[in-house]
Amino acid sequence: MPDSPGSPPRAVGQLVIRRPDDWHLHLRDGDVLAAVLPDTARRFARAIVMPNLPIPVTTTAQAIAYRDRIDTLRRWDETFSLAEAALRLGGEAGPAELPDPCFAGRAGRHDEPVPIDDLRRLTLRAEQLAGIAPPPEDQPLRLQVQVERLRAGLSGALVDDPLQLAESWCAIGPKDTAAAPLRNRFFTAIGTLVN
Repeated sequence: MPDSPGSPPRAVGQLVIRRPDDWHLHLRDGDVLAAVLPDTARRFARAIVMPNLPIPVTTTAQAIAYRDRIDTLRRWDETFSLAEAALRLGGEAGPAELPDPCFAGRAGRHDEPVPIDDLRRLTLRAEQLAGIAPPPEDQPLRLQVQVERLRAGLSGALVDDPLQLAESWCAIGPKDTAAAPLRNRFFTAIGTLVN
C-alpha cells in the first residue's frame, strides 16, 4: 500500500498502527476522568475498561441486575423514609417487615434526629465518583470528603462500589422529607456510575 500524501516514507516491513486499542483502561472520577477519557478517545480506536468493583460485573445480565438492585434500594429508601416520617408525626407504623437487611439499623429509630450531615457527606462522595459538581454551598465539605477519600485510599479502606454506597445510604436513618433533595442527588450520581 503506498504512503499517503504528506506522510513520511515507511521502511519496508514497517508496521504503522494509526489508532491502537487500549487493552487496560481504568476510568477514574472527577478531574482525572475529564483528562483521561478525551485523551484516550483521541489516541485509541477502542478500549477495554477495567471494572473497579470488588466483584467485577462481566456480563450484560450482571450489569442489568446490578443497576436494578440499586434502583430497588432507592425505591425502598423512599418508601421506608415516608413510613419513618409518618411515625415521627404520630402516625401508624410502617411495614412490619424490613425491605432489605441494609435497613436493619434504622428500625425503631424514627424519633431520632435525621442525620443530614452523614447523608450530605455520602451524597458528595457519590457525586465525586460520578464527576458531578456539587452546589456551591457544598464545595467546602466536598474538599473535606476528597481528603478523607484520599486517606482511606492510601490505607486500603476505600470503598467505591456504587452498590455498597447505595446500601450505606439506605442504612443511614431515620429520614424524612428534608432528606429528599439529597436522595435525588445521591441516586442521580449512583445512576451515572452504573448506566
